[in-house]
Amino acid sequence: MTDRQRSLNVLLAIVSLAAATFVGALPAHAASSTVTNWSDLKAAFQAGGTNTVILGADIPQVSSDHMSLAVGDNVTLDLAGHHLDISNGGNLVAPWAAIGVPPGATLTITDTIGGGSMVASGGNEGIVSGVGVGAGAGIGGNGAVNGTSAAQGCGTVNIQGGRIYATGGIGTDAGGAAVGGGGGTAAAGYHTGGSGCTIVMTDGIFNTSGGYSPTGAGGAPIGCGGTASGSSCSSVGTMSLAGTGPTTTFPSGTAGTGYAAAPGPTPVSTTATGYSYTAIPAAASGASGNQLSITYSLTVNINDGFGNVTSTQVTYSSALGPSNVPSRAGYTFIGGTIGSSSGPAFNPQTLILTPMDLWANWQVNSSSGGSGGSGGSSGSGGSSGSAVKRVKRVKRI
Repeated sequence: MTDRQRSLNVLLAIVSLAAATFVGALPAHAASSTVTNWSDLKAAFQAGGTNTVILGADIPQVSSDHMSLAVGDNVTLDLAGHHLDISNGGNLVAPWAAIGVPPGATLTITDTIGGGSMVASGGNEGIVSGVGVGAGAGIGGNGAVNGTSAAQGCGTVNIQGGRIYATGGIGTDAGGAAVGGGGGTAAAGYHTGGSGCTIVMTDGIFNTSGGYSPTGAGGAPIGCGGTASGSSCSSVGTMSLAGTGPTTTFPSGTAGTGYAAAPGPTPVSTTATGYSYTAIPAAASGASGNQLSITYSLTVNINDGFGNVTSTQVTYSSALGPSNVPSRAGYTFIGGTIGSSSGPAFNPQTLILTPMDLWANWQVNSSSGGSGGSGGSSGSGGSSGSAVKRVKRVKRI
């Protein structure tokens, strides 16, 4: 081998080593997968690490099953306009949370298309294989397992879209939180319910109902799992609503007559701009529920030739309804354009997923004497009561 060949081999070895070092230093990209059935969804959800799971179809959960993150996982679940049901029929005896989010794990729920929804109901307290188990949360921690593990707390849950309905599991001694900790049991050393989550909500509609208990503490709609006896969990958690200031957390559940309720965070400000809050009345047999909805401001340029502008509030992922459809004397609203008179088209049935400015289009009512023209995005709407004249086409000779 010549000196030149030896030098070339050394150079190639150095280049190969540098390339390998560079590739090894590249950051790992988050995985993304689209799923259309329960088994694929559970496998993708529990794959570990940082992951995005997108629903490609409505998915009913397989009976008596659940899915759970591990400590350190960071998973985004995109409903993508579909429905996910993890309700277990409401009668499963198991300590599981429908969607397990233990402390140290992060779940983000979003809906990039609109119209997506999810139901999550925790397992109920009872006896499994001769062992007493506590009720699970709808989203959050598992219930206690006598002789094995205390009730589990909840990690971080980010809500960025979708309609979410969560219910805690039912417990004779203690119920699970709808979103938060699992329930305790009557066994010594396993009384205490799990702690609440760190929740940040920026979009969506959030319905929660704590699991009830006929003799013990019902779980909170958001916050602690029920405690069978003694003091409640160590931390109720927090719930923040983006952009609304410091008073941004849910109240605890108010149980029905004769029932205790696990505590939740400080009450939310019901006057916070952009948010609609409703406390659902307590049932006779358990902790009450809560609903929180994001509402958006829709600014409408009437496009009537006079520069008139109005505004209305629309609930996230809802279309315009009778109470907020723009109106103009002698005309029917038929849609418009978004952002400007030349922006993308807006259909009256469009689901509102963000605040927006809208330029209205109109159709002349027949009773106004017009022939059914429209005030388009170019400003041809004219003044109220005007109609678009038909122009007779002259045949060329």
